[in-house]
Amino acid sequence: MSIKKAQKQKILFAFQLLFLLVASLCVPHKSHGKIIEIPSFEALKRTLLMLPAEADKGEMAPTYWVAFDIDQTLIYPAHAAGQAAALKKFKPTLQHLLKGKKWPEKDRLFTRILLTPHKLLDPNMPSLIKALEKKGLTCFGFTSSLTTTLGQRPGIVPGGDFIEQKRHQKLASLGIHFAAPPLAQNIILRAHPPYEGNYPCYYNGLLFANGTLPTNTKGTVLVAFLKALAKKGMPLPTHIVLIDDGRGHLESTEKSLKETFPTITFTGLHFTAAIRETPRLTKDEFRAFWLENLGAIKA
Repeated sequence: MSIKKAQKQKILFAFQLLFLLVASLCVPHKSHGKIIEIPSFEALKRTLLMLPAEADKGEMAPTYWVAFDIDQTLIYPAHAAGQAAALKKFKPTLQHLLKGKKWPEKDRLFTRILLTPHKLLDPNMPSLIKALEKKGLTCFGFTSSLTTTLGQRPGIVPGGDFIEQKRHQKLASLGIHFAAPPLAQNIILRAHPPYEGNYPCYYNGLLFANGTLPTNTKGTVLVAFLKALAKKGMPLPTHIVLIDDGRGHLESTEKSLKETFPTITFTGLHFTAAIRETPRLTKDEFRAFWLENLGAIKA
């Protein structure tokens, strides 16, 4: 990419978020929703660091929550076959392997992949989260991962540990810790319909949706979480920013907030850095990885 083109992109991203922030501040009681394409970590960093610090605002000023999707956003599998770029390149191969499989089995498979060794999507991701928290912003993780709120899921979690614990430990091992989440204690969102015998939950700064489209949506789970906090008498944010590699998650969140919490301004950042990488494996290697994990969930 030429220097001139990069400079133009930087100006465009800055203008987009600045426009959203100015518009939301000027009309504080009207709902706004916007989804912005973010192709790289540098673009993400520039965009998020434009959010106003809590110390810079008055008593009645807006409050921001920043929710980070976990998989293919903060971290991704160490094995190339589980990374977004390979999933895109070999999509027909995976579709063939999953032919005839129902969503519960697919969800168990994808959750098992989430528990394999992972690495940071960008080595500076932990420091970005710390920088946002230093500004006084509330940050937390938000994943569509299945939960084990009411019992174990045989064939997914080795040793009988809970998925929530495993995922929290993995993030911590990679330097990601949410020091200022919206809630201190852990809660099970029983007001939300269960899926596969378990409920969405909030655990140590991580919100688990317990499934993805078409079974659950991040939108309905976030609304259930906000309702649970409101029931506890906790203040809700005026703005929520969600960073996610899945546009469907962003759209469902925008829709649910508009329907249930219309005074909360939503900004979705469609973060596509992972899918832009070049997959470094063969079709046979990709197929072998997924066959191995398919066999494990049937064991």
